[in-house]
Amino acid sequence: IATPAAAPALARASRRYVTWLALGSGTLLMSGILDRFYGRQPGPGILGPVAALFLVGIGITIAALPLSLWLPGLCLDAPIGAGLAVGILSAAGSSIVAGEITANPWLFDEASARIALGAAGGFAGILSALFALGERNPARSVAFLISANADLALAVLAAAPHGDPAGFTWVLGAQGLAAALSLACIGTVNGKLNGLAWRRPALAVSIAVAVVSLIGLPLTAGYVGRWLIASSAVGDHPLLVLETAIASAIGGLAALRAFGPMVGRIDRRVGDPHTFDLVALAVTAIIVLAGLFPGPILAILR
Repeated sequence: IATPAAAPALARASRRYVTWLALGSGTLLMSGILDRFYGRQPGPGILGPVAALFLVGIGITIAALPLSLWLPGLCLDAPIGAGLAVGILSAAGSSIVAGEITANPWLFDEASARIALGAAGGFAGILSALFALGERNPARSVAFLISANADLALAVLAAAPHGDPAGFTWVLGAQGLAAALSLACIGTVNGKLNGLAWRRPALAVSIAVAVVSLIGLPLTAGYVGRWLIASSAVGDHPLLVLETAIASAIGGLAALRAFGPMVGRIDRRVGDPHTFDLVALAVTAIIVLAGLFPGPILAILR
Protein backbone atom coordinates (compact mmCIF):
# COMPACT_ATOMS: atom_id res chain seq x y z
CA ILE A 1 0.00 0.00 0.00
CA ALA A 2 1.47 3.34 -1.01
CA THR A 3 1.73 6.22 1.44
CA PRO A 4 0.13 9.55 0.45
CA ALA A 5 3.60 10.99 -0.22
CA ALA A 6 4.49 8.10 -2.55
CA ALA A 7 1.13 7.98 -4.33
CA PRO A 8 1.92 10.56 -7.10
CA ALA A 9 5.19 8.82 -8.02
CA LEU A 10 3.48 5.43 -7.99
CA ALA A 11 0.69 6.76 -10.19
CA ARG A 12 3.21 8.14 -12.69
CA ALA A 13 5.10 4.85 -12.79
CA SER A 14 1.87 2.90 -13.23
CA ARG A 15 0.72 5.11 -16.09
CA ARG A 16 4.09 4.71 -17.78
CA TYR A 17 3.87 0.95 -17.34
CA VAL A 18 0.35 0.73 -18.77
CA THR A 19 1.29 2.95 -21.72
CA TRP A 20 4.33 0.86 -22.63
CA LEU A 21 2.45 -2.39 -22.16
CA ALA A 22 -0.31 -1.16 -24.49
CA LEU A 23 2.33 -0.14 -27.02
CA GLY A 24 3.99 -3.55 -26.84
CA SER A 25 0.68 -5.39 -27.14
CA GLY A 26 -0.38 -3.21 -30.07
CA THR A 27 2.92 -3.84 -31.84
CA LEU A 28 2.58 -7.60 -31.44
CA LEU A 29 -1.01 -7.39 -32.68
CA MET A 30 0.07 -5.45 -35.76
CA SER A 31 2.79 -8.02 -36.45
CA GLY A 32 0.22 -10.81 -36.24
CA ILE A 33 -2.16 -8.99 -38.60
CA LEU A 34 0.57 -8.49 -41.20
CA ASP A 35 1.60 -12.13 -40.80
CA ARG A 36 -1.93 -13.34 -41.51
CA PHE A 37 -2.18 -10.93 -44.45
CA TYR A 38 1.00 -12.42 -45.91
CA GLY A 39 -0.39 -15.92 -45.38
CA ARG A 40 -3.48 -15.08 -47.48
CA GLN A 41 -1.67 -13.04 -50.13
CA PRO A 42 2.12 -13.53 -50.14
CA GLY A 43 4.09 -10.60 -51.45
CA PRO A 44 7.50 -8.97 -51.12
CA GLY A 45 8.20 -6.37 -48.46
CA ILE A 46 5.92 -7.79 -45.75
CA LEU A 47 8.13 -10.29 -43.94
CA GLY A 48 10.64 -7.66 -42.80
CA PRO A 49 8.08 -5.45 -41.01
CA VAL A 50 6.47 -8.55 -39.45
CA ALA A 51 9.80 -9.59 -37.89
CA ALA A 52 10.70 -6.03 -36.85
CA LEU A 53 7.33 -5.36 -35.19
CA PHE A 54 7.50 -8.73 -33.45
CA LEU A 55 10.93 -7.94 -32.00
CA VAL A 56 9.83 -4.50 -30.80
CA GLY A 57 6.72 -5.92 -29.14
CA ILE A 58 8.65 -8.70 -27.41
CA GLY A 59 11.40 -6.26 -26.44
CA ILE A 60 8.87 -4.05 -24.65
CA THR A 61 7.22 -7.05 -22.99
CA ILE A 62 10.44 -8.46 -21.54
CA ALA A 63 11.92 -4.99 -20.71
CA ALA A 64 14.91 -5.17 -23.04
CA LEU A 65 16.93 -1.96 -23.36
CA PRO A 66 16.15 0.50 -24.98
CA LEU A 67 12.52 -0.65 -24.73
CA SER A 68 12.67 -0.99 -20.93
CA LEU A 69 11.84 2.60 -19.96
CA TRP A 70 8.79 1.51 -17.95
CA LEU A 71 10.73 -0.77 -15.60
CA PRO A 72 13.21 1.38 -13.58
CA GLY A 73 10.53 3.79 -12.37
CA LEU A 74 8.17 0.96 -11.47
CA CYS A 75 10.94 -0.84 -9.56
CA LEU A 76 11.69 2.34 -7.62
CA ASP A 77 8.10 3.17 -6.69
CA ALA A 78 6.57 -0.32 -6.43
CA PRO A 79 9.25 -3.04 -6.41
CA ILE A 80 6.87 -5.83 -5.41
CA GLY A 81 4.47 -4.91 -8.22
CA ALA A 82 7.38 -4.65 -10.64
CA GLY A 83 8.58 -8.12 -9.64
CA LEU A 84 5.12 -9.55 -10.23
CA ALA A 85 4.89 -7.78 -13.61
CA VAL A 86 8.28 -9.02 -14.77
CA GLY A 87 7.50 -12.58 -13.68
CA ILE A 88 4.18 -12.67 -15.53
CA LEU A 89 5.47 -10.89 -18.64
CA SER A 90 8.55 -13.13 -18.81
CA ALA A 91 6.30 -16.19 -18.88
CA ALA A 92 4.03 -14.56 -21.45
CA GLY A 93 6.96 -13.46 -23.61
CA SER A 94 8.53 -16.93 -23.68
CA SER A 95 5.16 -18.50 -24.60
CA ILE A 96 4.59 -15.99 -27.42
CA VAL A 97 8.07 -16.48 -28.86
CA ALA A 98 7.89 -20.28 -28.66
CA GLY A 99 4.54 -20.32 -30.44
CA GLU A 100 5.51 -17.75 -33.06
CA ILE A 101 8.82 -19.35 -33.97
CA THR A 102 7.20 -22.77 -34.21
CA ALA A 103 4.54 -21.36 -36.55
CA ASN A 104 6.87 -19.03 -38.47
CA PRO A 105 10.47 -20.33 -38.37
CA TRP A 106 11.40 -17.83 -41.12
CA LEU A 107 11.24 -14.92 -38.63
CA PHE A 108 15.00 -15.04 -38.04
CA ASP A 109 15.98 -16.84 -41.22
CA GLU A 110 18.00 -14.08 -42.88
CA ALA A 111 21.70 -14.35 -41.99
CA SER A 112 22.32 -10.60 -41.87
CA ALA A 113 19.34 -10.08 -39.55
CA ARG A 114 20.58 -12.81 -37.21
CA ILE A 115 24.07 -11.28 -37.07
CA ALA A 116 22.65 -7.80 -36.42
CA LEU A 117 20.28 -9.04 -33.72
CA GLY A 118 23.02 -10.97 -31.98
CA ALA A 119 25.46 -8.04 -31.98
CA ALA A 120 22.83 -5.46 -30.97
CA GLY A 121 21.45 -7.64 -28.18
CA GLY A 122 24.89 -8.22 -26.73
CA PHE A 123 25.81 -4.52 -26.93
CA ALA A 124 22.55 -3.50 -25.28
CA GLY A 125 23.19 -6.07 -22.55
CA ILE A 126 26.56 -4.44 -21.81
CA LEU A 127 24.97 -0.99 -21.79
CA SER A 128 22.26 -2.12 -19.38
CA ALA A 129 24.88 -3.62 -17.07
CA LEU A 130 26.75 -0.30 -17.10
CA PHE A 131 23.54 1.52 -16.13
CA ALA A 132 23.12 -0.98 -13.28
CA LEU A 133 26.68 -0.26 -12.15
CA GLY A 134 25.94 3.46 -12.04
CA GLU A 135 22.75 3.07 -10.00
CA ARG A 136 22.70 3.70 -6.27
CA ASN A 137 19.15 2.48 -5.67
CA PRO A 138 19.14 -1.35 -5.43
CA ALA A 139 15.68 -1.74 -6.97
CA ARG A 140 16.64 0.32 -10.04
CA SER A 141 19.93 -1.60 -10.24
CA VAL A 142 17.92 -4.83 -10.43
CA ALA A 143 15.78 -3.24 -13.15
CA PHE A 144 18.82 -2.67 -15.36
CA LEU A 145 20.18 -6.15 -14.62
CA ILE A 146 16.82 -7.50 -15.79
CA SER A 147 17.13 -5.41 -18.97
CA ALA A 148 20.65 -6.75 -19.56
CA ASN A 149 19.38 -10.31 -19.21
CA ALA A 150 16.44 -9.58 -21.54
CA ASP A 151 18.77 -8.13 -24.19
CA LEU A 152 20.89 -11.28 -24.09
CA ALA A 153 17.70 -13.35 -24.33
CA LEU A 154 16.85 -11.56 -27.58
CA ALA A 155 20.38 -12.13 -28.81
CA VAL A 156 20.08 -15.87 -28.23
CA LEU A 157 17.24 -15.92 -30.78
CA ALA A 158 19.83 -14.99 -33.38
CA ALA A 159 22.37 -17.53 -32.21
CA ALA A 160 20.01 -20.45 -31.54
CA PRO A 161 19.58 -23.30 -34.01
CA HIS A 162 16.86 -22.63 -36.58
CA GLY A 163 13.42 -22.74 -35.00
CA ASP A 164 14.65 -23.71 -31.52
CA PRO A 165 13.38 -21.32 -28.81
CA ALA A 166 14.57 -23.48 -25.87
CA GLY A 167 17.48 -21.18 -24.97
CA PHE A 168 15.31 -18.08 -25.06
CA THR A 169 12.63 -19.78 -22.98
CA TRP A 170 15.15 -20.85 -20.35
CA VAL A 171 16.82 -17.43 -20.11
CA LEU A 172 13.48 -15.68 -19.79
CA GLY A 173 12.07 -18.21 -17.33
CA ALA A 174 15.10 -17.85 -15.07
CA GLN A 175 14.77 -14.07 -15.39
CA GLY A 176 11.14 -14.13 -14.29
CA LEU A 177 11.90 -16.15 -11.15
CA ALA A 178 14.99 -14.15 -10.17
CA ALA A 179 13.38 -10.77 -10.87
CA ALA A 180 10.22 -11.57 -8.91
CA LEU A 181 12.24 -12.95 -5.98
CA SER A 182 14.76 -10.10 -5.73
CA LEU A 183 12.24 -7.27 -6.13
CA ALA A 184 9.76 -8.85 -3.73
CA CYS A 185 12.47 -9.16 -1.07
CA ILE A 186 13.64 -5.58 -1.64
CA GLY A 187 10.07 -4.31 -1.41
CA THR A 188 9.41 -6.30 1.76
CA VAL A 189 12.19 -4.44 3.60
CA ASN A 190 11.37 -1.11 1.88
CA GLY A 191 14.78 -1.07 0.22
CA LYS A 192 16.66 -0.96 3.54
CA LEU A 193 19.43 -3.46 2.84
CA ASN A 194 22.09 -2.36 5.32
CA GLY A 195 22.88 -5.28 7.61
CA LEU A 196 20.09 -7.41 6.11
CA ALA A 197 22.26 -10.53 6.43
CA TRP A 198 22.12 -10.06 10.22
CA ARG A 199 18.53 -8.85 10.50
CA ARG A 200 16.83 -11.28 8.10
CA PRO A 201 19.44 -13.70 6.74
CA ALA A 202 16.93 -15.69 4.68
CA LEU A 203 16.01 -12.61 2.66
CA ALA A 204 19.67 -11.68 2.21
CA VAL A 205 20.45 -15.15 0.85
CA SER A 206 17.42 -15.00 -1.45
CA ILE A 207 18.38 -11.61 -2.86
CA ALA A 208 21.98 -12.71 -3.35
CA VAL A 209 21.02 -15.88 -5.24
CA ALA A 210 18.44 -14.04 -7.37
CA VAL A 211 20.91 -11.32 -8.37
CA VAL A 212 23.66 -13.89 -9.03
CA SER A 213 21.21 -15.70 -11.32
CA LEU A 214 20.40 -12.47 -13.18
CA ILE A 215 24.08 -11.93 -13.95
CA GLY A 216 24.58 -15.58 -14.89
CA LEU A 217 27.03 -16.92 -12.31
CA PRO A 218 27.42 -20.69 -11.70
CA LEU A 219 25.15 -22.86 -9.53
CA THR A 220 22.04 -20.91 -10.59
CA ALA A 221 19.47 -21.16 -13.37
CA GLY A 222 20.86 -17.95 -14.86
CA TYR A 223 24.23 -19.62 -15.45
CA VAL A 224 22.54 -22.33 -17.52
CA GLY A 225 21.02 -19.59 -19.66
CA ARG A 226 24.44 -17.99 -20.22
CA TRP A 227 25.87 -21.41 -21.05
CA LEU A 228 23.13 -22.01 -23.62
CA ILE A 229 23.91 -18.65 -25.22
CA ALA A 230 27.63 -19.37 -25.37
CA SER A 231 27.30 -22.94 -26.66
CA SER A 232 24.93 -21.93 -29.46
CA ALA A 233 26.83 -18.79 -30.43
CA VAL A 234 30.47 -19.88 -30.24
CA GLY A 235 30.56 -21.09 -33.86
CA ASP A 236 28.69 -18.43 -35.82
CA HIS A 237 28.49 -15.55 -33.32
CA PRO A 238 31.75 -15.40 -31.33
CA LEU A 239 31.22 -11.69 -30.68
CA LEU A 240 28.04 -12.51 -28.74
CA VAL A 241 30.00 -14.85 -26.46
CA LEU A 242 32.44 -12.03 -25.67
CA GLU A 243 29.60 -9.54 -25.13
CA THR A 244 27.84 -11.96 -22.79
CA ALA A 245 30.99 -12.41 -20.72
CA ILE A 246 31.53 -8.63 -20.50
CA ALA A 247 27.89 -7.99 -19.51
CA SER A 248 28.13 -10.68 -16.81
CA ALA A 249 31.36 -9.21 -15.41
CA ILE A 250 29.96 -5.67 -15.27
CA GLY A 251 26.74 -7.01 -13.77
CA GLY A 252 28.77 -8.68 -11.05
CA LEU A 253 30.40 -5.36 -10.14
CA ALA A 254 26.97 -3.70 -10.10
CA ALA A 255 25.65 -6.40 -7.77
CA LEU A 256 28.56 -5.98 -5.37
CA ARG A 257 28.02 -2.23 -5.26
CA ALA A 258 24.26 -2.37 -4.79
CA PHE A 259 24.00 -5.34 -2.44
CA GLY A 260 27.33 -5.40 -0.62
CA PRO A 261 25.82 -3.40 2.27
CA MET A 262 23.68 -6.43 3.14
CA VAL A 263 26.62 -7.99 4.96
CA GLY A 264 27.48 -4.88 7.00
CA ARG A 265 27.39 -5.53 10.74
CA ILE A 266 24.74 -3.88 12.85
CA ASP A 267 23.91 -4.09 16.54
CA ARG A 268 20.75 -6.11 16.13
CA ARG A 269 20.04 -9.76 16.74
CA VAL A 270 18.44 -12.06 14.20
CA GLY A 271 14.71 -12.24 14.77
CA ASP A 272 12.29 -15.08 14.16
CA PRO A 273 11.82 -15.90 10.46
CA HIS A 274 8.75 -14.46 8.76
CA THR A 275 6.47 -16.57 6.58
CA PHE A 276 7.61 -14.62 3.53
CA ASP A 277 11.24 -15.47 4.34
CA LEU A 278 10.43 -19.19 4.11
CA VAL A 279 8.62 -18.69 0.78
CA ALA A 280 11.62 -16.74 -0.53
CA LEU A 281 13.95 -19.56 0.48
CA ALA A 282 11.74 -22.07 -1.36
CA VAL A 283 11.96 -20.03 -4.59
CA THR A 284 15.71 -19.65 -4.02
CA ALA A 285 16.00 -23.44 -3.82
CA ILE A 286 14.20 -23.76 -7.17
CA ILE A 287 16.66 -21.35 -8.82
CA VAL A 288 19.63 -23.30 -7.44
CA LEU A 289 18.22 -26.75 -8.24
CA ALA A 290 17.41 -25.66 -11.80
CA GLY A 291 21.01 -24.58 -12.16
CA LEU A 292 22.38 -27.85 -10.75
CA PHE A 293 20.02 -30.20 -12.61
CA PRO A 294 18.89 -28.45 -15.82
CA GLY A 295 18.60 -31.63 -17.91
CA PRO A 296 14.97 -32.61 -17.21
CA ILE A 297 13.69 -29.05 -17.77
CA LEU A 298 15.67 -28.63 -21.01
CA ALA A 299 14.30 -31.96 -22.25
CA ILE A 300 10.77 -30.65 -21.77
CA LEU A 301 11.55 -27.34 -23.52
CA ARG A 302 12.98 -29.14 -26.52
